[in-house]
Amino acid sequence: MMQFGQQPSFIIPAILQQQPCIIAPAQPKIGNLVKDLQENVDEDTMHADSVKRKRKLKMKKHKLRKRRRLQRSLKKRLG
Repeated sequence: MMQFGQQPSFIIPAILQQQPCIIAPAQPKIGNLVKDLQENVDEDTMHADSVKRKRKLKMKKHKLRKRRRLQRSLKKRLG
């Protein structure tokens, strides 16, 4: 039986192997491990990009290309 304040032994190896698991950082032992891992895993960080911003940029590029094509064809017709 586990005493109060002890962490289950199956959680700590999962954290050390960087496997996905649910943890409570407020718990002292786990909290310290999480801080250490966050400092060591900065290069593996993923950033969430705004889909709205990407789509807006895509449409902006598309419209610009479309206008250029139209201007090019107009120049050819007028000479």
